[in-house]
Amino acid sequence: MSAILALAGITTQCAAQSNLIQTLSVNLTLYNQTSSTDTSSTAQLIRVNTKDLIQLFVGTNVPKGQLLLVTPPGNPPGTTGNLGATLRVMSGNTDIVDIPLLTGFDLFQNVAVVNVKGTHITSYAYNHFSFAFGNFAAEVLGYATWNIVEKTVDGIDLSGSGAFSAAVNGQATITGVTQTDVPAQGTITAGAPKPGP
Repeated sequence: MSAILALAGITTQCAAQSNLIQTLSVNLTLYNQTSSTDTSSTAQLIRVNTKDLIQLFVGTNVPKGQLLLVTPPGNPPGTTGNLGATLRVMSGNTDIVDIPLLTGFDLFQNVAVVNVKGTHITSYAYNHFSFAFGNFAAEVLGYATWNIVEKTVDGIDLSGSGAFSAAVNGQATITGVTQTDVPAQGTITAGAPKPGP
């Protein structure tokens, strides 16, 4: 009997420690100065979407590539500071690379205001996204709207994260393509979270 209870405790503990995963979409425009003279200069517009970003991270095209935001549970809506999120590149069901916290990716919430209506929560936040992995680096920040639903799926509380859309700007670098730290702007969006490894 005690063995069964111990096993149940382990299962509950593992479930409680499951991450929240959600698809992340990135669409940025980088403004790279390609040439200049005394009288003129040329700005090259470089578009970086999710597929491009995956290729810059991995160094090659990833068939059926998907970029996931992986967040540990325990961030209540409106949390400020580092959200502890990492990135994961998948090809179908195959894990290609995990981009580590802080050294490769960081999602920092500077400030957030929460509006609650029943089980639906809207968070209006100022978010800072840091990327530094493979051939891409960026520091972009801006206003984000988070849509969070308080519910559990397979015993996991999904309110630790939520779908969001952020309009961002800042600076970015593509190794071997742009000058260092060129202006960048665009959007970063995440789908609804679900329990994941």
